[in-house]
Amino acid sequence: WVKPLGKPKSTRQSNQIIMIAGGTGITPMLQILHFMFQNPGTETNVKVNLLYANQTEDDILVREELEALAKEFPDRFKLHYTLDRPPADG
Repeated sequence: WVKPLGKPKSTRQSNQIIMIAGGTGITPMLQILHFMFQNPGTETNVKVNLLYANQTEDDILVREELEALAKEFPDRFKLHYTLDRPPADG
């Protein structure tokens, strides 16, 4: 539910969530992803796009875990990386 200042409480629903995280900020996003994808009864029609920013490829935390979720739920979870200092070879 949502309660804008000065307005009555209302319920809103969405079929898409876009997450943006950087570095250790992935932790709360990962908690939400685990709840959404590993709890029976959660909405199965909600799609999630995660943009995860880091300085270098070596700085990507929980990479294997995120990629496992993307592989297990390819129709519901899209994972995108961005690097401030990408590798020189590509």
